[in-house]
Amino acid sequence: MLLDHEQVRTLLPDYLNGSLGHEARTSMAEHLAACEECSAELAVLEELAGVNVPDPGDLFWAALPKRIVAQVERPVPWWKGLLAAIMRPAPLAAVAALLLAVMLVPFATHYVGPPDRKEGGILSLEQIDLPKQQVQEIARTVATSDQEVSALLDTDENSTSEYQQVIASLSADELDELVQELQKTGNSGGDA
Repeated sequence: MLLDHEQVRTLLPDYLNGSLGHEARTSMAEHLAACEECSAELAVLEELAGVNVPDPGDLFWAALPKRIVAQVERPVPWWKGLLAAIMRPAPLAAVAALLLAVMLVPFATHYVGPPDRKEGGILSLEQIDLPKQQVQEIARTVATSDQEVSALLDTDENSTSEYQQVIASLSADELDELVQELQKTGNSGGDA
């Protein structure tokens, strides 16, 4: 039976009193012969066992339970109990995460504003200063374009023509130029 340091330290008082079985006593003796640290602890226990401590008397033993009960029943301020509960590792981590979230949420929800046109962002009709008639005309065009897009999406993917693939690969700026050229020539695009 091999014993580690913790087991030996736990069994040292029993070894000193001679209350261990033969096998455990033999294992303890082997470990103590090989381990200076455990041997030193046994020496300290032997020395303490030799110290003669006077009996504190009946008054001490009669008052001890009352002192213990008074200590346990003493009211503790509410904040000490809360602080003790929070200072444990799991609640402390939760409080830290909550504080971090509270500090970062204002930055995460900050409204950046409309995208910059130079960066390729799309402006809404409300952001463009146009007469009402032009806004209505653009809205009709967009509605028609939406219908055309829906019709294209409903067709078989394999039936897309080469020019549709080329148009799909154009950037936003290239598409704007194409639309302007079509408007200059009076063409609206689509299948002819």
